[in-house]
This record gives sequence, C-alpha cells and structure tokens, in this order.
Amino acid sequence: MYSIIILLMISFGSIEKGKLEFDFPLLGENSWLIINDDVMGGRSSSKAIDQKNSVLFSGNLSLENNGGFASYRSPWAKMNLAIHEGIEIRVKGDGRKYGFSLSSDRRWWRPNHKFNFSTTINEWTTIKMPLKEFDLLQVGEVIRKGSSEEEFEKVIRMGFILSDKQPGEFSLEIDWIRFY
Repeated sequence: MYSIIILLMISFGSIEKGKLEFDFPLLGENSWLIINDDVMGGRSSSKAIDQKNSVLFSGNLSLENNGGFASYRSPWAKMNLAIHEGIEIRVKGDGRKYGFSLSSDRRWWRPNHKFNFSTTINEWTTIKMPLKEFDLLQVGEVIRKGSSEEEFEKVIRMGFILSDKQPGEFSLEIDWIRFY
C-alpha cells in the first residue's frame, strides 16, 4: 500500500473531514490515470511513478500538433466537496505553474473548476486552495473567476494538470491531498 494519503473517502461517495482513507493506487481498476493531449492528436507525454512516500508525475509537454497539456487524474467517483472550505496539497515542483482541477461532468468539453498554483524548484510546498477561488473553465479557457459552494456538491474527478504553454520536461512530486 502506498503511503501517500488523501483526506477522502471515495468508496463511500463522500469526502468527510478527519478521514484518511484514500491513497494513490497506480495500478488496478481504481487507479489514478495519465491523460495527455495525445487523446486529441497532441504529442505530450507523462507518467506517474511510486516514490514510496509520494507520487512523481513527470514527462514532456509538447505544443506540437495543437498539443499542450499533461494530466494525472483520479478515477470517476461521486464526491461532495461542498462540505469543505478548500483543498490543501503538498508538492515539490520544478518552478512551473500547475493546476488542480475538479470535474462534475464526464464530457471533456463541459466546464470544470481549476486552481492554478506555482511551484518552487526542488522545494516542498504546502498550497491551500479555497474552493471559492477555483475558476470555472471550458476547454481550458476561463469563463468565470471564482466559484460558489454548491458548484462542488457533485464532483466526480480531481487531478493535476500542466498546461502552461511552455514546452519541455516537467516534474511534480505529490506528497498528499487534504480537505479542510
């Protein structure tokens, strides 16, 4: 079992405060997934590697063939995040700007919520992401700044995404995700 801890209970359809029930399974039917722009013809590549106490999400972002994103996403599950004020993550990055996304619809073109955060090269950073500060995006474009509590009652997927339009190698190590 991986020692990466997320404060969440996916198997019961809700996320409760004070519960440490979910890790980052890399294999099997409930695994987190790599989804890159190659699903739409792009050429970016990425992988997630178990680091014993963390997960290393790394790869190469390419803008070729209208590409430009790489992501590491949770499996589909019903989650009511509206009972929380926000999400906190601990990551070690490469100086690039990443996003943490929340989706409420399986259709990729439907709006989703995203919080952008910057990393410091090779330094562990804890980032607080208040839900009200997540922007609403549609196909990568901001359509509204900020969010309201009820928009997070039916989240079905969360994940990390790199879409900073800067081609090249990237690396984001993820220690944990918590809800507050």
